[in-house]
Amino acid sequence: MSEHRWRTLSRQLLGFATVGTASALIYTLASSALVAIAGWQAWVASVVVYAMLIPPAYLAQRKISFQTAEGHKVVFTRYVVATVGGLVAAAVLAQILHVALALPALVSFALVAVTIAAFNFAVLRLWVFRDFDA
Repeated sequence: MSEHRWRTLSRQLLGFATVGTASALIYTLASSALVAIAGWQAWVASVVVYAMLIPPAYLAQRKISFQTAEGHKVVFTRYVVATVGGLVAAAVLAQILHVALALPALVSFALVAVTIAAFNFAVLRLWVFRDFDA
């Protein structure tokens, strides 16, 4: 890997980790609160919170992580498709961890956040922003 590509990947990973950490923290705390305090089912809390984080996470990933000036039409469409895949995976995983395996909500949602973050970085890097490396 060339030094330029290594720097680009490092910058993208750091940006993604920063945005992702903030998103994961919000996701974990908000989803856990909806389950523990409001009595929501794990999959419903996961879907609602995950969906609410789509617009701010997209804008942050676009500007901070992948630094693209490309039009929203192509990039946002790809992002939404990737996010829907992550959303479905997050909902299923949350239900399995919290209900089937009986893990506490906080643990379940933290595991979901970490797993989906790794999946999302790969998809964003290799598909959503692939043509737009800075």
